Amino acid sequence: MRIGESELVLAKMSTLHQVLVDGVEQYQAGMRWNIIVYDRILGSVTASLTFAE
Repeated sequence: MRIGESELVLAKMSTLHQVLVDGVEQYQAGMRWNIIVYDRILGSVTASLTFAE
């Protein structure tokens, strides 16, 4: 998927999850919740938060 000039890849295979923004892994394995904030004006990830529960 394209977001402006950036490429977003979301993938799940069994228990493996992957979130790539422009080829850079954003997903943090082992955490139950991953929140990634992408700023469309700046064209980059501006925040990445994780929560166990």
